Amino acid sequence: MKLGYTAEFIDEYLDTKAGRQRGEMTRGIYTFFFKHSDFFIVPKAFNQLKAYVQERRMAKKRAL
Repeated sequence: MKLGYTAEFIDEYLDTKAGRQRGEMTRGIYTFFFKHSDFFIVPKAFNQLKAYVQERRMAKKRAL
């Protein structure tokens, strides 16, 4: 109050800040769960399968 801020402005700022922090926490939790679950492992498995198939095709080509 001494710095010239009104009570309404302070309340509005705190509500906005709390909402932003909640959103960031939620996003962080979602990111954590997806990076440490099957959803994150599946793309890696597909990439490894693609690399295996590519290597197998190249081996067949060299053998002929």
